Amino acid sequence: MKKETFSERVKKEICSLVFEDHCLKALLSSFITNRLTVVLKANQYTWRLTSQFPFIIEFIARAFKNLYDVQITTKLSKNATNINGETNYIEVAGNFEQIEKDLYLNTDIEKTDLCSLECCKRAYVAGAFLAGGSINSLDSTFYHLEIRSSNWEYLFYQQKMLISFGIYPVLTKHSKKQYILYLKKVDQISDFLK
Repeated sequence: MKKETFSERVKKEICSLVFEDHCLKALLSSFITNRLTVVLKANQYTWRLTSQFPFIIEFIARAFKNLYDVQITTKLSKNATNINGETNYIEVAGNFEQIEKDLYLNTDIEKTDLCSLECCKRAYVAGAFLAGGSINSLDSTFYHLEIRSSNWEYLFYQQKMLISFGIYPVLTKHSKKQYILYLKKVDQISDFLK
């Protein structure tokens, strides 16, 4: 059995929190923005959301069911590129037009009121961490927290949001299709975790 990482512990803690609906919408919007794949199956579109951790998929499924009338299928697939060789995912079917509008998925998020409250900003950042974040244990001598995405604008917005909290991450291109928002100072990482 593999040992639980510090990232995994932080993500479990986020998933154990109780969020008000307005905050849950911000978290879900952020997670979807980073992890959504649209799939065509039997002439019908479904949304696929993935994570290497089943507890995150269960949390996202509960969030959807709490907020929307959707049908959800949970699956596990083998994936040689993943750390543990598995990818957990849900497929969501429902009124996507309503969900997209409600979560401002096809809108410049800065021009909405989705993250107008500080609690919703925190939830949006939490969604980003669940979707693409990792962190080394603060007990190590190498401090590193990052959020990855293929969406530059999404990470740029995350950066601006974190700056509003007095946290100053660096945003950089990692590869052809990946960008990273990261922190390396222990005090900034501690502030992020708070």
